[in-house]
Amino acid sequence: MIDPRPFHIGAIEVLPVFDGRTAIPEPEAISGKSDSELAAHRRYIPGDGRYLTDFGAFVLRAGDQVVLLDAGLGPSPNPTGVWDPSQAPPDAVAAVGDLFRRFGRSEAYVQQRLTRLGESTVTYGDLERNLRAAGVSPGSVTDVVLTHLHCDHMGWVARDGVPFFPAARIWCHDADAEYFLGADAPDETHFLAMYGVESTKKRMAPVHKQLEVWTTDRVVAPGVSLWHLPGHTPGSSAVTVESGAQRGLMVGDVVHCPLELTDLRFSIAADFDADLARRSKRKLAAAAARPGTFVFSTHFPDLAAGRLVGGEAEWRPEWKWN
Repeated sequence: MIDPRPFHIGAIEVLPVFDGRTAIPEPEAISGKSDSELAAHRRYIPGDGRYLTDFGAFVLRAGDQVVLLDAGLGPSPNPTGVWDPSQAPPDAVAAVGDLFRRFGRSEAYVQQRLTRLGESTVTYGDLERNLRAAGVSPGSVTDVVLTHLHCDHMGWVARDGVPFFPAARIWCHDADAEYFLGADAPDETHFLAMYGVESTKKRMAPVHKQLEVWTTDRVVAPGVSLWHLPGHTPGSSAVTVESGAQRGLMVGDVVHCPLELTDLRFSIAADFDADLARRSKRKLAAAAARPGTFVFSTHFPDLAAGRLVGGEAEWRPEWKWN
């Protein structure tokens, strides 16, 4: 469990809320990198063939609003809080292979991913407990910002067919609402194998009346604004948090890990539109390189933030906030 102590960006309190974590095979592009290139990234690329990723959210207290940035993977499908992908039906496992082929992964990687699918478990479902432990009730959340509508970012919007944040406006970009919730929503059978969850369209159905769909970059709370950076998904976005002289970027999946900020050629190859995603990543990296800018994400290890030092040259994790 992540230590729930808050940090601050100026006057805005930011509380990391852990939901779960998993391990997947290292992306192929890591194999050619030196120990010195990976030294700052060993918290999530330990060098044993695994790539570690967390799931979670961040609570912001901004003015009179309580804003949740992303919403984790969701309630666990069983009481243990552990999903074992080896339990998945064969058609769901086959869909995982098809997914990574669409992302342009080599057949060798696809077969490795399928072989190792049953070797790693996924632990999740802790977001509610950690929210309450930090003194945040679901009913007190005024706004939920979904950086995009993949299953590991919107998972707690509802539970058992009932909205989990009943008083909240739920923000998502129009392009993602159209793509994931419309009549031609994609088949997401692969997520049943990977995480044991149903499609985004089905899981979002209970909260349609709460949706606040946006099309142009906008402010949602004092100091909290949304920035459309498409490519990972059609409506993929980042959140800018500014107060006084301090600035933070919650990057969603515009980048999945800090290594993508220091090497703009690197990608974990999980983007809807790879070329558009690269352009968005360059914009984000330029913003992140501004002095004093902290970057954080629900996939960064321990939900901790860091910053770029010397432009794009070095990633410096800030594992403890002062």
